[in-house]
Amino acid sequence: MDNQVPYVGGPFDGGHTADTFIDSVEIRRGGSNESGRYVLSTDTDGSQAYNWEPSQ
Repeated sequence: MDNQVPYVGGPFDGGHTADTFIDSVEIRRGGSNESGRYVLSTDTDGSQAYNWEPSQ
């Protein structure tokens, strides 16, 4: 059984983590204007993903 949660969008797009107990992860890249956060969400079929939400 694969219980890893994928990162969707942002700097870690395509990566996975097993840390489903974390609700969100904020990221700021030094020397870059890229910042935002990954937010854990559950799809209607029950699958989970960390979706990227860029800062505005």
